[in-house]
Amino acid sequence: MPEVRWVLNRHPWILAVLILVGLGAAMGAVTNYIHHTIRPQQRAALEARIADAVHRAEGRYEGGKFARALEDYQHVQRTFDADLTRESKGQIAEQVGLCYLGLADQGDPQGHLAQAVAAFQEALEFFPVNVFATAHASVQSHLGDAYRRHFQVEARSELANKAIEAYQAALGLQAADADTVAQAQTLNRLGNVYRDLYQAGNSSMEQALQFYEQARAALAAAPDAATLGVTYTDTGLAYLILARGNGSSRSLKRAIDQFDRAVNQLNAEISPREYGTVHRHLGDAYTLLADAKPGSSTNRALHTQNVIAYRNKAKAAYKIAENFGIPRQRPAPAEKK
Repeated sequence: MPEVRWVLNRHPWILAVLILVGLGAAMGAVTNYIHHTIRPQQRAALEARIADAVHRAEGRYEGGKFARALEDYQHVQRTFDADLTRESKGQIAEQVGLCYLGLADQGDPQGHLAQAVAAFQEALEFFPVNVFATAHASVQSHLGDAYRRHFQVEARSELANKAIEAYQAALGLQAADADTVAQAQTLNRLGNVYRDLYQAGNSSMEQALQFYEQARAALAAAPDAATLGVTYTDTGLAYLILARGNGSSRSLKRAIDQFDRAVNQLNAEISPREYGTVHRHLGDAYTLLADAKPGSSTNRALHTQNVIAYRNKAKAAYKIAENFGIPRQRPAPAEKK
């Protein structure tokens, strides 16, 4: 190629240009490889590590290992904070709150519930209501749960009021989203707070019963068996509490009716704990009914037969509950008035 050498000798700048063009092409290829191959691979590997850590935490939480799950979630927060999306940060903060709720049942309820409240409040900051309405409502419901549990520990009315406020905030978002199942679940939660307030002497049970009725109404158009079963259980428990206070056989029979309805809705395989719990409540109601004193005009022989039947039903209900890991708790005797 003498001609090429002659040209390059006469015009050396051409060689320099060719070298620069080659270098530019090589650098472009390297840059393109980094941006479209290396970095996506690195990001995918990072996301896989995060997903694996979160999955491990979820498994421990579902298994009731709340302390270990909390450690895992906090590890993700510390290690991957800069790499998490806003939504992921909110989800993990919410899970941290749920871990503290679980730990509150195992010890130091006041401390753990305060930490749960703080975690849920942090989660709300990551879920602005105008962007993440559904997630915001979920966290508000859990925040209400934390305040309600705290009220059960300390019986301070302001805690119950904060629970009601959080539940109402969730309910408004769920109504706007037409999420009838979520609405019913939140209405149940509101009923439960007022049931607690009744037991603390700060409310009437009628308010609780009204919320349970609203929950059933919300499910009328789009029934959800599990939620409806819980609603019947909560309603029955309200009547059971009333019966323990006034010794009313009528309230006990209403409780039993609601518990029977719950049993017909709940699936033992899908909701084993709820299924076992409602049977324990049934056992309590039948036990109280068997212990109730007969009225002055009651047929003694018939009353004796009924007592035997009630005790047998109580025994059968307790046995089912125990089969699902729900131990029997001897109910307090009802007061005859």
